[in-house]
Amino acid sequence: LIQSDHPADASPYIDSLESADSGKLTALRLRAHWLAQQAKYVDAAAIEKQICAQPNASPADCNDLGWTLLFTRQNPAEAVSAAEKAAELTNSTNAAILHTLAVAQANAGDLKNAISTAYKFSALSGDSGEMHTIFGLIFEQLGFTDWAHSYYSLVPHESAVPLSNYSFAQLRLSGLQNSAPASNSSHNPGAF
Repeated sequence: LIQSDHPADASPYIDSLESADSGKLTALRLRAHWLAQQAKYVDAAAIEKQICAQPNASPADCNDLGWTLLFTRQNPAEAVSAAEKAAELTNSTNAAILHTLAVAQANAGDLKNAISTAYKFSALSGDSGEMHTIFGLIFEQLGFTDWAHSYYSLVPHESAVPLSNYSFAQLRLSGLQNSAPASNSSHNPGAF
């Protein structure tokens, strides 16, 4: 129901899980996902913070918090912290978590670590779309908005998934279009 055209229909089921102590963490995860599906990223992140404060929070929970915080465009250091915790809990062996960490590091301006993490991610995953997002953000941070635009534009389309890599690239593209004009240097990002 959460990913259907009628996400509001999921709310009563989530509410019933929340009333049972054994289902509380599951209900919180569902509610955060439900809010994110509605593009209520700040509210989703607030619930994900509650989840991550639980002793049985998983690396995926920390990763979800880090990724959702990137969509809020608030507190980049907190996104890095959540992603670092997820990477630590998995000994940096999970590609999705390394992707989140690299994007969070780039978003926070820690470009050296973002590049290092991107190469670790690349060794685990052949997903060029996710590499395009990482390098798009790195170029955006360096002020090369035309390069950033080119990289973000290469991210493959994913249909109607609010927290997807594609959605993040589109969010960044929208920000670029609303900011200063791009520099006019020639660019050709090539393939990964």
